[in-house]
This record gives sequence, structure tokens and C-alpha cells, in this order.
Amino acid sequence: MNRMEKKINSKISQSFTDKIKSRIIGLKYWLESFVGKLTIISLVGLIIIPFVLTDSLNLKYLFIYPMIFAIFAASWDLLAGFVGNVSFGHSAFLGVGGYLTAFFVVNLNIHWMIALLFGGLFSIITGLLIAIPALRLKGPYFALGTLMFGFIMFRLFFMGEIGLEEIGGVPFISEELNLTTVYFIILVIMVASLVFLFVLVKSNFGTRLKSIRDDHKGAKASGINIAKYQIIAFAISAFFAGISGGLFVFFNRYAGYYAFNVTYSFYPIIFTAIGGIATISGPALGTFVFLWAQEILIKLTSGLPFIEEAGLPFALVCLSIVLILMVRFVSNGMLKPVVDNLKELKDVLLAK
Repeated sequence: MNRMEKKINSKISQSFTDKIKSRIIGLKYWLESFVGKLTIISLVGLIIIPFVLTDSLNLKYLFIYPMIFAIFAASWDLLAGFVGNVSFGHSAFLGVGGYLTAFFVVNLNIHWMIALLFGGLFSIITGLLIAIPALRLKGPYFALGTLMFGFIMFRLFFMGEIGLEEIGGVPFISEELNLTTVYFIILVIMVASLVFLFVLVKSNFGTRLKSIRDDHKGAKASGINIAKYQIIAFAISAFFAGISGGLFVFFNRYAGYYAFNVTYSFYPIIFTAIGGIATISGPALGTFVFLWAQEILIKLTSGLPFIEEAGLPFALVCLSIVLILMVRFVSNGMLKPVVDNLKELKDVLLAK
């Protein structure tokens, strides 16, 4: 190896070392920040929950179910919040990932973890099939294009004579595992997914995505391959939506038309409106807030005669009104105001 090659290798090694050091310093500052401490406290709370909450139904519907949809919401936020492409067809990825995960587990007897990854990979293929034509559209046309694809996938899979059959007998991850173990598996998957997406949007890749979102023409003029980055973001978003779909099918113990229901495309939009867009953690928080509020309202209003006679989903109607008010008065979601208020409260308490 000559002197020039040694010099080049030394520079590369130094650059890599500097990047690692900067990442460690950034992580240290984040852990010392209020948001970092709040995140750690929340994570510790989620770890303790299954040992405190003995009711299996509450554990499933108040924690496991929101954790699954937190991944789905964060995957949508990557596309809408950091690229600026609002998708109304994310249920297609949820459905494809879920159906194929069930198919691999039940029909081919493949291990649940490998089946889950395969479901995510097939969701990527579906995402690419949507992305290549849809990314030619802009703004509301893109949203409508993805919505139509969601309807097409729903009809293709489960409507008419060519529709696929439902798959029953799907285990909740594995028949050999108890609910607490399943809880921790899904918790690890959720945390790993959110951390990956958070690191991704904080990287150079995420910076380029934000450049495309904020100034499309400027990004193109600076040499960024816009189509390439949009397609990659679409594929990553579809992958995590597919992972969420696989977990959702495990949760329901069968794969059916429900996973392709276009209604699910609006769930991450609602969760993001509550938690805040372009944050990754915001939509995850919004998922828990919305689903918990929905469960509480359902329990409070169940059995009331005037609600049963009306035949309306009263909890959903109330939450929809609250959501409209939030979008009007807290347009950036509730995460930032809540964190700011908690910071002020902490400062006041420490001052005393």
C-alpha cells in the first residue's frame, strides 16, 4: 500500500470516527433533554405495565393494539411529514402485509418472524407499484390517486369471484407464547421501528427528504435525485405499514377483508393530527391518545338508552368533533404544547 492510499484510508477512518462521536454526543444531549427523559419514562412505564395490569383484555386493547398502530402511523408520517406526499391508500400496505404474513404462517408453516419480514417485503413491492405512477401526481391528485389504489386493492383481494378467501387459524405470534411474552415482542418491534425511522429522518437521507418537501425546485437544482428519494421513502413507509399489518393479523387471529378496508387509511391521518406531523414520535403518541379516549368513551356511554336508539358510534362522533377543534386551534398537534407545558411545570416546581 503506497503513501497516498494510506492517507486516503486514514481520512476515511477519521471521517467515520467523527461521525460516530457526533452521533454519541447527539444521543447524550437527547437523553439529557426533557423530551429524552420523558421518552425513557414512557418506555419504562410500558415495560412495567404487563406486570401491573392483570386483565388480559385491557392489556390487548389498551396497549398491544395501540402499539401495532403506532408503527402504522409512524410509517405514514415518514411519507406525509418528511416528503410531503399525503397518502390515502396506506390500507393497501397494511392489508398486503397482513394477508401474506398469515398465508406464510398458516399455509406454508413458516416461522412468524420470517413471515412478518416477507409480508413487509411484499408491501414494498406493492408500494413500488403505487409509487412509480402516483409520484407523477402532486398535492390532492396524489392523495386521490393513492385512495383509488386502496379501493382497487380492496376489491381485488376480497370482492367478487376472483377475491381471495379469508385465512383463519392465525396464531397470536405463536401458540407457545403467553400474552406477556407477546406483549414484549410487539413492544420491541414498535420501539425498533420508531427508533429506525427517527434515526433515518435525522440522517442525511432525512435532510434530503425535507429539502424535497420544503422546496421541490430548489432540491432539484441542488442535484438531489427527487424521484429516487421519494421512491425509497415510499418503499420504507410501505415496509413498516406491512409489518404493522402482519402484527394486526396476529392480533385478530385471522386475515380477512378488514385489513384492506380503506377506513384504515384515515387512521394514521387522525393519529398524526393529534400528535403532530413530521415528528415520528407524535403520531405514535396520537395513536395511544385516540384509542384510549375511544375505549373510555365507549365504556362511559355503553348502555345509555338514547345512544343505543340513535344507532350512532357516539364515541367516534365525539372524538371527531374534538379532532376538528384540535386541527383548528392546535394545528401542529398536541405533542409540542404538552411537552412545553410539562417543561414549564417542571421549571416552576424546581424553582420552589
